Amino acid sequence: MRWNDEKSRRFQALRAAEARGTLTDPERAELSRLFEDLDAEEADALRPAMELAAARAEDLAAQKAQLESQADALARIVAEQEGLLAAGGGDAYGGAHGEPPARRRAGARGARSACGAGIDRG
Repeated sequence: MRWNDEKSRRFQALRAAEARGTLTDPERAELSRLFEDLDAEEADALRPAMELAAARAEDLAAQKAQLESQADALARIVAEQEGLLAAGGGDAYGGAHGEPPARRRAGARGARSACGAGIDRG
């Protein structure tokens, strides 16, 4: 049975009698049933929100797992790159000069400017 004004009034009257200490055993049983009805009504009202929250939690858990997997992959790449750098004994480009290989090769031969013209350094 749905919660309505009549049930609400009866519930309040029983609660007041309980507070005064004048509640009879049959009234106590009735109050207990009204509490059960109220709990059921609230559960029905909250069900859609709870289902939505559960679905959102599931989505977030899946997203978290995916991000953790990506973080693990990136950590492996970092460890690999650090190992390569340590083994090569040089800079991030694998050499000892701190320049990309193409720039090192250009070295004394001259480098190209942004417009492509050669500059003679020697």
